[in-house]
Amino acid sequence: MLTGTDTFVIGGEDSNAFVISDIYLEQMYYWTKEWQEGELEADEDIKNGRLKKFASAQDAVKHLKRKQHKILRKDEQKRTA
Repeated sequence: MLTGTDTFVIGGEDSNAFVISDIYLEQMYYWTKEWQEGELEADEDIKNGRLKKFASAQDAVKHLKRKQHKILRKDEQKRTA
């Protein structure tokens, strides 16, 4: 079990493994494979201009809710088809 600021290795293959030290337990999730893959995906989205700007946080939330509603509606249509 890791405690405090233990040192640990990330990566399974020697060529891709690297050592991270002094990372607090609360921050460890940001170094997981899943999070790092998401970071790479976000970098690609930014690089390729796949961004959406909003005038306010409220507008962003409205957009996300509409998008979620569309996804849920499509899922429901698939289940009933």
